[in-house]
Amino acid sequence: MQELNHLLSVDSGGLEITTEGKAMNNNISEWFANAQHTIADNPAWGHNLAPFQFITQTEDDAVMMEMAIFEKLPVDVKGLTIHGIRVSFPSIDEFLIELQHKYGLYKQLLPLR
Repeated sequence: MQELNHLLSVDSGGLEITTEGKAMNNNISEWFANAQHTIADNPAWGHNLAPFQFITQTEDDAVMMEMAIFEKLPVDVKGLTIHGIRVSFPSIDEFLIELQHKYGLYKQLLPLR
């Protein structure tokens, strides 16, 4: 599996190309960076986390976010098999996502808004 970096980063050889685990993490990062209905030619693609912007950040809210991600992410990111997922809230307007997939671990602190 090879993918271009979703931010079109450039390295010494030109456009940065990622492989295997880094490629899958790149695709997951791109998915979290784009909300659903924001891509003109594919409005269904992207995260569906807008309803969680103003949640109370309880354990129940984390489980609901996990279910929303678990349901939509593998549909949008081809080849992704989720083995485990965990959402936590380290601060008032951020969430930490830990996602285990077949190529490794994706762990990222992301804004809720």
